[in-house]
Amino acid sequence: MQRGGLRSLEIGLRDVRATKCIELIEKGLMCAGMEFIPDSVLLSPSLREVVRKVTTVEDTIDLIEADLTPIQEFYNKSNVFITGCTGFLGQLVLEKLLRSCPISKVYLLVRDKKGTKVNARLDNIFGDPLFQRLRNQMPDFRKKVIGIEGDCTLPDLGLSDINKQLLIKNVDIVFHVAATVRFDEKLKTAVLINVRATRDVLWLARQMTRLKCFMHVSTIYCNCLYDVIEEETYPAAANYEAIISIAENLPDVLEKVSDKMVGQYPNTYTFTKQIAEDVIEEEGKGLPVGIHRPGIGWYRVLSTYKEPVRGWINNIHGPIGVSIAFAMGVMRTIYCELDYNANMVPADMCINSLLAAAWEVGTSYRERMDEYKFKVPVYHFESNSDNPISWKWSVELGRKCGVLVPSKMVLWCVSIYMTNSYVLYWIYSLFVHTLPAILVDGILLSLGKPRMAMDVYRKIDKMLKVIKFFSTREWTINSRRMRKLLENMTVRDREIFLSDLREMKWVDYFECYIAGARIHFLKDPMTTLPGARKRYKRLIYCN
Repeated sequence: MQRGGLRSLEIGLRDVRATKCIELIEKGLMCAGMEFIPDSVLLSPSLREVVRKVTTVEDTIDLIEADLTPIQEFYNKSNVFITGCTGFLGQLVLEKLLRSCPISKVYLLVRDKKGTKVNARLDNIFGDPLFQRLRNQMPDFRKKVIGIEGDCTLPDLGLSDINKQLLIKNVDIVFHVAATVRFDEKLKTAVLINVRATRDVLWLARQMTRLKCFMHVSTIYCNCLYDVIEEETYPAAANYEAIISIAENLPDVLEKVSDKMVGQYPNTYTFTKQIAEDVIEEEGKGLPVGIHRPGIGWYRVLSTYKEPVRGWINNIHGPIGVSIAFAMGVMRTIYCELDYNANMVPADMCINSLLAAAWEVGTSYRERMDEYKFKVPVYHFESNSDNPISWKWSVELGRKCGVLVPSKMVLWCVSIYMTNSYVLYWIYSLFVHTLPAILVDGILLSLGKPRMAMDVYRKIDKMLKVIKFFSTREWTINSRRMRKLLENMTVRDREIFLSDLREMKWVDYFECYIAGARIHFLKDPMTTLPGARKRYKRLIYCN
């Protein structure tokens, strides 16, 4: 980009026109009784710096073979087995292990998908910008990767006898990340993937002669029926053996009684993940197992903060979808308790805490496996305790940063009405969602084109209903074990496996979060930003 082009991207207090544009939005929203962050907070560093951060691949090398840290030494020459490696968190686990840990081999459970074979799927994954830093530093990393054909919806993970023996003889560390995270998933499917597959991976791990750690990725909110959530397992919501048997033999019956079985749990995801923790507690006896609980899986785990690239994201679930919809000018109201903690966490820091927890489980806790009444260690990774961020603050930060780096695909200017009154939310939805959608569809029909606006808002309404349970409640979450883990890490480990949320500033994070979603999900490069900003100014005047 030319020097003059970069200068045109600059935004600051001296840029009077840009400031006035933002003020127009603020004045309109202040009528709704909302608070605003001073522009001076967000306009420094400059837009130039934000663009630099999200478009630069860092070249810092974490792995120095001659000077390994304690955590790196734990992974040294180890063979790792990962389930769920094609998902959002699974890809980050894979990338971090290959780039920062001296592992020997990594075995990945991958299923054929729509005719695409295992190795072809892995090639597609490794071509993503997420792996650019790894490709630059370790061009031959692919030699460490072994794809294993399997499927978590099938008995015994769909593994062949040959692949079972391969894993049993060679694997040292297991990361069970696979799960169905759809809140509206059918109970049968949720049970087979979240419960039975967890049991089957544990059965496989029990046969591994070299096993030194098994980590299960859960969610803090699988225990959402409790006001206070501790780092411990809770009584099971249902007997896992019975519910697996019903799912296998009487799936139709299971679906008929689904609502009754799920009971007070908000969805099949939290219900089955809660049962899966009981599987770990019972089937993991005598094994070096641990449970890692981030926010609610994809729902509260956001894009990357620093590594391997800033702002990387590949899905629009939960707050990510909400933020993108707001930034696109499509979603304009949300129902939430404004001052409640949103408990959001960056994905890369979440993964770092998982790898660090595995180190502790594989060393300190393994020595205590024979102790009487040994309890499975649970690690929380959440922001409520050390770096809280409210719904009001997070949405407002997203709005500000959306104005800073608008996409060329933006449909309308950003204006957000947050309320904790369902009546007001319904009224807002009628006027800023439903009626405009009817108008747009009417215009499309008159032009002989298919309707689409109402379909979009039905999906938005469905998403908002999904998150309502969590956006209108607040929990006390204790994370003493996670804090102790941070204290036990060396200075260099804390740098390489950055997972202390107290070291992160939410303003810095959101600047790259929105820009990253623009680049990695919307596939809208920063080269379109000058034109997008001009278009956005016109939309403001139209509004």
